[in-house]
Amino acid sequence: MRETMESYVIPAKDEILVARKHAEVAEALIRLLQAKGLKVVNTRTAGLAPDLYTLEHAVI
Repeated sequence: MRETMESYVIPAKDEILVARKHAEVAEALIRLLQAKGLKVVNTRTAGLAPDLYTLEHAVI
């Protein structure tokens, strides 16, 4: 199957408001894990690392 090379139109849409939730979810998860006695780290290295991980194993 060959790729289509023709132009196409995407019609304009109404403006929408985007609510960011990542920080709220991450903070809630951190509090939950800490309440269960886990030590968590919330860091990024050049934007490429996971932003949250635990430093130990535990059964939750």
